[in-house]
Amino acid sequence: MGRQLPQRRPQRARVGLRRQLRVLHALELFERVAAVFREEERYEALAAVHADLRSHIESNLPPESERPTVARVTLGDGQFYAYHLNAEGYWQADTRPLGARDVFADRNWERDWGTVGYEAMLEEDPDVILHLWGITPRYAIGNVRKRLENDSAGSQLTAVQDDRVVPGGMRYQGPLMNLFQLEMTAKQLYPERFGEWPGYESGESYPEIPADEQLFDRQRVAEIVTEGA
Repeated sequence: MGRQLPQRRPQRARVGLRRQLRVLHALELFERVAAVFREEERYEALAAVHADLRSHIESNLPPESERPTVARVTLGDGQFYAYHLNAEGYWQADTRPLGARDVFADRNWERDWGTVGYEAMLEEDPDVILHLWGITPRYAIGNVRKRLENDSAGSQLTAVQDDRVVPGGMRYQGPLMNLFQLEMTAKQLYPERFGEWPGYESGESYPEIPADEQLFDRQRVAEIVTEGA
């Protein structure tokens, strides 16, 4: 008798699993993986670095009324793919801790994102446009800014006029990437609190940040990765 192939997971079960993953936080996923590989001590050490960063950010945020309004979007062809800032799950792990005011917070979409046109963007007119995937070559932030500046409607957006169209991170992020993306986003949304973001050019490495302006200890993270806890 031939070897039986494993049955495929039913479609409903696969959808349920994806939804479960979306509501888990990045470190909760990492903790489960660490348990599988019996690397709990390494997880605890990295989680401590993450907790310190979160504590530093949250204790230095301005009052909610003074925080910028933000649209987290990806620019498409004549429209924007919009995402929530503060929803649960690891896809918002680099924005939720920063507590910015989401201009689309009241929008309910069937998926994890929705589409809005230039008219809706102008109506909300966010202080900051946080462009998802803005650190990737496909959505190089310089090209995004030019497209908006050259559009008759896009050029009227306050974020475009104030040069606050900034690169966001990537939704698919592990614990290491999340540290850097939290730092990057904190500096772009609250430069007066966490220091100016030095900028980023497509294809270049993560920019050098002076040691006294770094929001987490790079050396400690390197020790955890290479040597363990």
